[in-house]
Parts: sequence; structure tokens; C-alpha cells
Amino acid sequence: METGKKTQAGKKAVSPSAPYKPDFLERLRDQEYAAAYLQSVMEEGDTQLLLATLRDLAEAYGGMSEVAKRARINRTHFYKMLSPEGNPTIQNLDTVLRAMGLRLTVVPAGG
Repeated sequence: METGKKTQAGKKAVSPSAPYKPDFLERLRDQEYAAAYLQSVMEEGDTQLLLATLRDLAEAYGGMSEVAKRARINRTHFYKMLSPEGNPTIQNLDTVLRAMGLRLTVVPAGG
């Protein structure tokens, strides 16, 4: 967005973009949005993206410590599980999602 200020070159200065993360986390608190977003990430099949999305979801739902507590998972284990090197089991994934009010489902691929 342009402002009325002029730069040294005489051009209008451009304001920096607002940080996206607070708005994104707010949208993730809507369970319908979170479920649709997570489903699209899972369809991509990118494990790193899935782990990053789960970290974002945990942040949106009270933070890693709070979600670990609600899921009854050791906090340190939870951090490791969702780290870039993490490899959560289906059981752990299901437990974590349920702690955030979500659940895993299976649907036909619909070729």
C-alpha cells in the first residue's frame, strides 16, 4: 500500500505488509477452516508441510504445551514428534487432533 511519504528518489514509499501469522492462527481456530486446511495439506503428501501445519494448529489451539497437556502426551515428546525430523504415529496424530477438536477420517480418493 502506498503512503504519501516520498523516498529520496522522489517515489512514494511502500508500507511493509502486515504479518500474516496472527491472522492465519486466528483462522485456524475455526475448526471447519482448520479441518479443510489440514485435509488439503494431507492430500499434498508432503510430510514436512504436514508437520509444520500441525505445529501451526498447536499454536492456534493454545500452544504446544497446552495441546500436549490436553492430549496427555509428554511435552518434550510432542515437540520431537512435530519437529522437522518427527514421524508421528497414526495413534499420536489422532490423539493430538482430538485434543484440538479435530479427528482423522478416510474418504474415497474420487479419481
